[in-house]
Amino acid sequence: MKRLPLKKVSAISWGMAVLGLALILLAALLKMTWLVAVAFIVLVGTNLFLFAYNRCPRCRKFLGHSGNADRCPYCGHRLSE
Repeated sequence: MKRLPLKKVSAISWGMAVLGLALILLAALLKMTWLVAVAFIVLVGTNLFLFAYNRCPRCRKFLGHSGNADRCPYCGHRLSE
């Protein structure tokens, strides 16, 4: 699996999350229940993407949803580039 910089991972995941939430709002406004299912798939995909790519560059352990942490909680590696 190709490694992505953590800033890019954060940007992609935020974009996917905003898309999922926008689809939910659009589904509510247009009363399209199938669009809620699409939004759910996008939001599940966001979590799977984060689980796969939100990892420490050194020890490869999952960083969780730590936000803008400066160091890996497992190995102490500096995460900022």
